Amino acid sequence: MLVEGLFTNFLAALLPGSNNVLGAAVTIWAFAAFFALRWCWRRFAAGKFVPVTAAKILLAGFLIPISLAASLAGVLAIGKIIEPKSLLAKESYLGFSAELMLEIRNVPELRRQYIFQHVTPETAKADFYFSADDHFVFSISDVRGETYSLEIPTGILGIPIYRQFFLVCEAGTLENQTILRVLVDGREVAERTFAFRVDLGSRNWSKATMGANIDGKQNSAFTVLSWGFGHVTMTDKQIDDMRDGLLTYIQAVQHGT
Repeated sequence: MLVEGLFTNFLAALLPGSNNVLGAAVTIWAFAAFFALRWCWRRFAAGKFVPVTAAKILLAGFLIPISLAASLAGVLAIGKIIEPKSLLAKESYLGFSAELMLEIRNVPELRRQYIFQHVTPETAKADFYFSADDHFVFSISDVRGETYSLEIPTGILGIPIYRQFFLVCEAGTLENQTILRVLVDGREVAERTFAFRVDLGSRNWSKATMGANIDGKQNSAFTVLSWGFGHVTMTDKQIDDMRDGLLTYIQAVQHGT
């Protein structure tokens, strides 16, 4: 479980848009230290423990990865600086935005399972659901019923299952394009741009359901700690600030402070 957790953190840190620039570097060091200590323990258990040799192994296991980790951290930092950003990352636009702190539980049924659905008075829609094809979908529908979708995989490359995370789904309508994007814990996991402006009507999203569609059907299983939505997208900084505030509040409640 320890090795699996370290490997998962390593992959997550390498993903585009990761906020954990040093995560992969620290994980390299942790891997090396773990295996160096494991080697020493096995030699000791077998009665073949040689202090001088063990000291050399431990030194190599702790120091050599530090230089590798530092190099990797530098590469990741440079990549983060030059990484292309979504237009929604630095500026807010009219459209749709939903923010949830939740934990999704996979229900093994081959059917659509809604996390949320919003509908405007003009029947424009914004949906997020788990599809029967075993992936997540964020979609918007215009006032004429045309649907525009963004598919997101499950797991480390997309939407996690059975762990708490901060989910943001946004649709920004610019003058001549519409951008859909989904973020997990502040990291963009999917984005799609349409080369036209989608008509979302009044963008009054107050008619909404959670855990089912607007008709109360196609339900899903999850726990939610917070839920917010609006008609304006958020910048990356606003998303990070909201997530940090929610985590601070949750920790305070859990510790009774």
